[in-house]
Amino acid sequence: MGLSINYNEIIWNGGKKWDNIPISRCSDDCRPGYAVASGQYSNFQLLQCCWRCKKCKDQTISDTINQGSCEKCVNFTEANQNHTLCIDMPIAEINSRGSVAVILYLFTAFYLICWIFIYSTIVIYRKTPIIKASNFALLNIFQFFNLLSLPASLLSVLPITSIICAAQTILIALSEIGQLLTIICRANQIAIVFKKSLRRSRWRSTFVRNRSQVLFIILVSALSQLTIAALLIYRPVLVTKVINANNKIEMMCSYINNPALLVYGILFGLLNIIALVLAIQTRSLPDNYNEARYILLSAMMFTCVFSTSLPSILATTGLTNRKITSFSLFSTGVISMLCFLLPKMYIIYIHPEMNTPSQAAASVANYNFNHRGLVTPTSYQENSTASLLSSSVEPYRMKASPTQIQSNNDRKSTNNKDT
Repeated sequence: MGLSINYNEIIWNGGKKWDNIPISRCSDDCRPGYAVASGQYSNFQLLQCCWRCKKCKDQTISDTINQGSCEKCVNFTEANQNHTLCIDMPIAEINSRGSVAVILYLFTAFYLICWIFIYSTIVIYRKTPIIKASNFALLNIFQFFNLLSLPASLLSVLPITSIICAAQTILIALSEIGQLLTIICRANQIAIVFKKSLRRSRWRSTFVRNRSQVLFIILVSALSQLTIAALLIYRPVLVTKVINANNKIEMMCSYINNPALLVYGILFGLLNIIALVLAIQTRSLPDNYNEARYILLSAMMFTCVFSTSLPSILATTGLTNRKITSFSLFSTGVISMLCFLLPKMYIIYIHPEMNTPSQAAASVANYNFNHRGLVTPTSYQENSTASLLSSSVEPYRMKASPTQIQSNNDRKSTNNKDT
């Protein structure tokens, strides 16, 4: 009779009836984190029997069984270790024990040592001609604004937030604008005291007094900071994220189209030009105890550091941008302080014989003889520079007057003979 099969009695594995015939397979399911390697088939339904499972590549995941392809992680996320979930990328910060941090520590220590040494010397020798002629009040203001460059530069190594960006902007503007204002007031004062031709400008003569200069610095600094702060509130500084080669997020302050940076740049450029013009006008004045040439040097170094660091800051991103910003601010503070005040330290400690009233008087008298005859500078009782110069010239004026008169008489007689 042959073989007779009762199909209704056949039960497949899993309790399935005869009409529910299972599909034969030679491959296991592809777990999450893997995708089906379909080869020439793009549809998994066509692969009824065999396939290969491929692990998802970097930055891609799969979260279901037998997923046809891996999905890419976006919005600053990356795949976890199993490639089953997108997680936030780690944020790259400056390593506190790395080489850059060590250099910053050394810069900070060097700057603080120089600042404390110079300021202590200024306070100790404030009664000597070299400090009195340099205006002790303005030196204190300059040192204060210069010190602000330290916290402004250190903010670059902290974790970046909108508040950190705003605080750094205000500190940078206050420090550099304040230093330039002090240099302008100092150069203007020297020009008025020494240059007779400059006395015609009455609006400049009003700034020779300490009170007027301090009020001018405070007023301009306050107005500039209020303007910048208002613009930062109106349009806060954005925090930009970039992905580096190690798939880590680097954060930086973005000043693109920010009006606060534009206002700061205009103010800084304008004040820098004014400082350079005044410094050039006073560059030939006596410098054995006065800082006429060093004002010019400081103003020029301000311009050089700004013009070289700004393109680098604008052309870089992420941690590189923050490092350049930090070192640029350090350089601005250290260079301006050393160019402006280090020559005074040299005279005080290396050549103390030049830091005497007689040497100061001789320098002023020599300048007056060589440039415009013996003329006593305008005196202001509350101004240390003008009062020192006036008192220094007076004894030389009395002693030299007969010689000057005789010289004038000889010159007149010679002219008469020639005629």
